[in-house]
Amino acid sequence: MKNVLKTFLFLILLLGMLLGLNSFFCENRPHFLSYRKLSYGKLDVLVTGTDHMLSGFNTMRLWQEYGISSYVLANEAQPYAAAYLNILEALKSQRPKVIVIDAYSALYGESYCGFLSDKSLLYENFEQVPFSMDQVEVMWDLLPFWEFCEFYLPVYRNHSDWASLRKGFFIPGERDGHPFAGFDYPKFTTAENEIPALVLGETPMSPKTEASLHRVIQLCNQENITAIAVQLPYAARKDEAQDWYGKENYLRRFLENLGVAYFDSNALAGEMGFDYNLDMIDSDHLNFSGGVKFIDFFAKNLIEGYGLKDHKGEIGYYYWEGLEDEYQSYISAETGQ
Repeated sequence: MKNVLKTFLFLILLLGMLLGLNSFFCENRPHFLSYRKLSYGKLDVLVTGTDHMLSGFNTMRLWQEYGISSYVLANEAQPYAAAYLNILEALKSQRPKVIVIDAYSALYGESYCGFLSDKSLLYENFEQVPFSMDQVEVMWDLLPFWEFCEFYLPVYRNHSDWASLRKGFFIPGERDGHPFAGFDYPKFTTAENEIPALVLGETPMSPKTEASLHRVIQLCNQENITAIAVQLPYAARKDEAQDWYGKENYLRRFLENLGVAYFDSNALAGEMGFDYNLDMIDSDHLNFSGGVKFIDFFAKNLIEGYGLKDHKGEIGYYYWEGLEDEYQSYISAETGQ
């Protein structure tokens, strides 16, 4: 009986150590390091989504020109299940007026959503959020049993981070690759792209993607926060056009049925003055000029449609004010102006 009790206590202790290490690693990930510096309740717009938002949603332009505070919590290929967890964590310290949902995530297929073939993307998206029962529920729905167990073995899945202890792993900001309120260093290169083709048919989203998106929208409704689905400009390749634009058509009707606004930048490209050859670094991601054109157009929508106001000069917005000089220096160095 004593041996059984000792074994049970050992397993409980081991589980506690593993969960503690999981929280330890997640708390020191760059994803939330800067976010936790925001003054309580000062965030107007929370942006979730893929690397399209990291390179295209220019938080500093939105702040400098319009006084609207925003932050991007995004990752490469972020699925809606990860966006849901990011929003839950973000709401612990902020009450944004608007949450931006990246419509690009709706284009991914079922296997991509589950990341069954790319564990690095799985970890990158889900390990940023501290352990919670909500995380456990989401991971249980996404992963097969053994991959679910592997995810909750932080020593194993984060073994490469031990080496980074000597490289400033615990120094806030040193590992933050998206320094401007979640927005990445903007790029200034261009690419030749074809103008998106008109596709009339619909292609359904994958079941997991649709269910996760519905969950995100339900959370926004429960918290009385306005959700806006945003599609940044992109130019699908010919072999992808029917599938991707078909999914957009399906998404548009899906959102309409739920009463969620859809800001389709491809459809608004002409009004924005957007040029697919001058405003993108490739077929999917915006460069600096593309991000400026999008933000200037989107800001008018936020101000006129949702009543967001200019906070420049108000108390409590030190985080965004503190980034202005660094951002302007970077832009000046890149443009020579």
